Amino acid sequence: MLLSIMMLVLGSLVITAPPAAAAPVDRLQVSADLESVDLAALDCATARFTLRLHNPTREAVYGDAWLAEDGPLQLSRKLVSSYLPAGFTLEAPITVTVPYGTTPASYPVRLTAGSSSSAEVSVDVVPPPDNGNVALSATPEMSSRHGRFSVCGTNDGDTDSSHWATFTGWNDATSRAWPDWVSYQLVEPAEIDRVVLYTLDSAAEPASRYGLSDWDVQVWRDGDWATVAEVRGNKLGMVTTTFPAVTTSAVRILCWGNNNGDYSRIVETEIYATG
Repeated sequence: MLLSIMMLVLGSLVITAPPAAAAPVDRLQVSADLESVDLAALDCATARFTLRLHNPTREAVYGDAWLAEDGPLQLSRKLVSSYLPAGFTLEAPITVTVPYGTTPASYPVRLTAGSSSSAEVSVDVVPPPDNGNVALSATPEMSSRHGRFSVCGTNDGDTDSSHWATFTGWNDATSRAWPDWVSYQLVEPAEIDRVVLYTLDSAAEPASRYGLSDWDVQVWRDGDWATVAEVRGNKLGMVTTTFPAVTTSAVRILCWGNNNGDYSRIVETEIYATG
């Protein structure tokens, strides 16, 4: 009888977990994996660091870390908010950009968690590289975009295919439909004679299967696009095309095919001025 009563009472109980914020949130610790990063003063150039938010207590919490920037810096996020188990460290990648022509200087990014923990990352904005690659300062446009593949990934200076889908690269949104294109509006007309294209080519995703196979290099001339070079049947991750020097205000990569027949994929485009 007593056992039956106890089972009845227990059966009516509603068991609830203690509040997740029971631990003192002000004891959270915020830090960054880098003290400083370099960033070229270009619209599509990026710098990256990792924010770390640590819960040193013995209880789970919901924690926030705030980011504040100075001057022209633009951050991929200004708030990192997450559930943090006891002793857990959350790592959140942060991307920083600045507009083209930003004055070279050191600009701080301040990280705070609660009222007791803070850190700072110095973003050192540097002049653009003077290597003749006018694509770095160009404004890119695209025919379409799949998911988070920003067209800025094609002229951010990052040619590493292992960063594909994480930091860099473009993927169109129209599978098995051609042509696709990416264009680059130059800051000012330039005489160019060489374009270097990097398509997807990593150990896991080789160019012979996933890379761009067929494309035209075009320049804006007399109010229309004119083809100055053609690539067909490519199996390589990097291809350099040269052509007689031409003065133009814009360049376009017109994509006609991929080695597995689905999407156009460009990791980086470099456009070189003569001289």
